[in-house]
Amino acid sequence: MNCDSKGDAYQALVLIETSGNQHYLYKTNKLKENVGASQITRMVGQWAHDAAPDQQGVVLATSGKALIQVPTRQDGIALVRSVTRRALREAPGLQVTGAVVDLGDDPADALDKVHKRFNANRDAMGLIRAPVLPWTQPCATSGSPATGWESTGDQRHALSAESIAKQQAARDWSRYIESRLKFQGADLGGQQFFIAHDIDRLQRFFDDTQWLGVVHADGNGLGQIFLDLATHLGNLPNSGKPKPRVFEAMKAISDELQGATERAFYAACEHIHWLGASRAYQAPLRRHGAKCIYVPVIPLVLAGDDLTVLVEGEYALPFAKTFLRAFEEETAKCETIARVAKVALGAPRLSAAAGVALVKHHFPFHLAYGLAEQLLKSAKKVKRQIPATTSAADLPAPFPASALDFHVLFDASYTDLESIRSQRMTTLAPVTCDKTNSQRVKQRLYGGPYVVTPLDQLDETSEVGRTWATAHHFDHLATRFAAFNAEDPITGRARLPSSQMHALRQAVAQGKAYGDARLRDLRWLDTNGLKDLIETADSLFTQRDGEWSTRFIDAINGAGFWPDPDHATTGSSATTQEDDHE
Repeated sequence: MNCDSKGDAYQALVLIETSGNQHYLYKTNKLKENVGASQITRMVGQWAHDAAPDQQGVVLATSGKALIQVPTRQDGIALVRSVTRRALREAPGLQVTGAVVDLGDDPADALDKVHKRFNANRDAMGLIRAPVLPWTQPCATSGSPATGWESTGDQRHALSAESIAKQQAARDWSRYIESRLKFQGADLGGQQFFIAHDIDRLQRFFDDTQWLGVVHADGNGLGQIFLDLATHLGNLPNSGKPKPRVFEAMKAISDELQGATERAFYAACEHIHWLGASRAYQAPLRRHGAKCIYVPVIPLVLAGDDLTVLVEGEYALPFAKTFLRAFEEETAKCETIARVAKVALGAPRLSAAAGVALVKHHFPFHLAYGLAEQLLKSAKKVKRQIPATTSAADLPAPFPASALDFHVLFDASYTDLESIRSQRMTTLAPVTCDKTNSQRVKQRLYGGPYVVTPLDQLDETSEVGRTWATAHHFDHLATRFAAFNAEDPITGRARLPSSQMHALRQAVAQGKAYGDARLRDLRWLDTNGLKDLIETADSLFTQRDGEWSTRFIDAINGAGFWPDPDHATTGSSATTQEDDHE
């Protein structure tokens, strides 16, 4: 019997979760369907919460996932049946799976069993397919069999049941996001932001935007913390308060995490608002002629420690950096998270990683998200380089350091990160012009991932970790952005001539020897900011992690996506030159 929260009232544990979310969210490029899919996925956790036989048994119920204690195994089966049947009716095309196991006396063992049972059940389901037969009308947006019609002006479009459900849910998504922004704005005493009610108008706005940023962020180490939660709770220092039990702690962490992520999201929106991203719009139904402030941000996932947003390209990098730093600050304010993280990670906060894919507005969403997801995985590698010096639980754990990685996609010939970086962003060339030593060496034309946690918050990690973080810090890249964006106060022209920088980039793309040779011819620009781009005394390359790399390409590609706060303009679009290796 389980005695975690309510005596022996709970005998079974239920896990309900959605699968194939990426395909479901990004199946089409129609924004109304993307946001509608986000709303439907979020509602699955709410459906499970509402159908639970005892609300006290709900451990977590977030977007697309619920973990619930129930009195009996039959109650668990009934709960899974209720939610999955509702999903079949209201969420066609979304795969929802459930699992039920006996709770027993060990919550950690029950958690392990329910996840294994869930994986087996999900794999047994296979894929949901709706074959298009010769006599069926294809959906205008997804290509699936159509079941209804949509009228737009004088035109009628055939739509599948999945597309109809998503488009109907889009308005509920708008209301939900507006309520969360309004709540956080009031709670934090800041601006009140809105996401457009008219999704079609929002679609037209993003269609007119030259660049679109897809930001995908995820917390670091949280899954491992949950797996080892019983151990961490046992090692909590005595604070005079009773130590929470496993499911109590999971519920507290889940609730705190949702609030911290929403506040960090709001902080990022507020930051790009002050950079000039917002648009004032006179809504027809607003009273007294008041204008609404709309930020060009579309949150597709805003749940737990997960965030996926579409951002106007120019503001994607400052949005991501601000979100990561705010996430650290907000989790440090959460009582349960701070106590557990101090034991598990060596610092009383959580960290996160983010991938930022910058693509042209017409680029397929699912490919852009896939690139952002791969960049996120690259950013998560930072945790291997910055270990915690101590762990009260004596468990291997990364120190909470946040990082991001980004890529500006000029050419869609390669859309996966490994191919881009191995085929386009890596060169084999001699490192010097010395003909007696012309051995060809692999050289990386990118510098990511980049640490964004302030260096003064990394004092408790190892000396090796601090050294690595200093060499790979985003602030150094931001200095290079500023050098490219600097203007002459008299003429208003770029202090670093674009023609010269383009020629320098062409040389750098050929390798260190060519880049260094061209750099020597341009040292007369040192006083104009060229010196801020140099890695060592005479080179744009440096040797890190056993190989040569440069941040020059990242800096010149990313500078157009890093607005100057002193020259912020409303409604501006990023422009940048194409990279020869792209």
